[in-house]
Amino acid sequence: MAIERALGRFDTVMGTAWPGQFAALQPGLDDSGIDRLRAAIDPFVLPHQVEELYRWRGGGDAGVFGGWRMRSLEELIPWYEFTNTELGEPPIWLPVFDDQIVNVVTLDHPSGSPSDPSVWYCHTDDGMLNRLFDSIEALLDVVSEAAETGALSAGWGGRLVLTETEESLDGRGWSALRLRRCPSAFRWPDPPPGTYLSRTPTSDWPRPWRSAVGVTDESLTLRGTTHTIAELIAAAASGQVAGTIRGRVVTGSSVADWWNPVVSDGSAELVVQCDRRLIPITPAMGQEAEFDVVLESPEVPVPITDDDPILVAMANRFRPLLPTAVAHAARLV
Repeated sequence: MAIERALGRFDTVMGTAWPGQFAALQPGLDDSGIDRLRAAIDPFVLPHQVEELYRWRGGGDAGVFGGWRMRSLEELIPWYEFTNTELGEPPIWLPVFDDQIVNVVTLDHPSGSPSDPSVWYCHTDDGMLNRLFDSIEALLDVVSEAAETGALSAGWGGRLVLTETEESLDGRGWSALRLRRCPSAFRWPDPPPGTYLSRTPTSDWPRPWRSAVGVTDESLTLRGTTHTIAELIAAAASGQVAGTIRGRVVTGSSVADWWNPVVSDGSAELVVQCDRRLIPITPAMGQEAEFDVVLESPEVPVPITDDDPILVAMANRFRPLLPTAVAHAARLV
């Protein structure tokens, strides 16, 4: 596994370059220690990368992870409880590393697929969440490379900090080593173009960024329309119809993972439901796109009546009085 390889490299490199700081790490946890951690995060699931990290070493006071300290089990469990109950942090955040308040990886959910393996950071006086590393594996590789190239130095409290910086994609200073290993690092809520949480992918994105979110050259290639929106709605009067439309997003609303733009092509308007989990390209307001859609019926929602005009306006925003189709693909024009 990748995390095991990165841990082996870190062992060799850091044990040679910084033997004093590295030796201060506690021994790894045994099965009973891992079971204690699993019980503390229940009902969430311990990600593989976190379990392997703690089986390797048990953390401690040495800031050998690019300036960060890895919390020991005795510190991690009560700090996890504190951040949940007193700070209101999401319980799916596990504060593995220590640098001020929020420095987390996300836990897995028992009913879902593995969570995003990224390592996140937020300073206490900042309020901006930063995605600094793609994974714990990436963090280990960045620090190992920094040690090999002489880009680590002992800073405040003896912590080993990354000293090499350059201008980043979002205009702020980041470690060049970190950017090369984690090109999608960003500062929330202003991720740079091309990161998986920024805007919808375009052909201008570097190929590795597009591939990471499931976008290929083929998925960006326009196919051509089969219907105007008015023709699609008319055809749906005889039953379910599938087709490709092209139009501009004029407004829209979001509910959980769904983006529901209102699309206009000059002939008519249509609500197009886009599941962001399945469709990596979800055009924003003002953008023009092709949509492969299925329209079940030309029917529109029943208007909501109420004495409160604000309630009516909100209802019309989330339930426009327009036919609604489901998108299976989208491509920017």
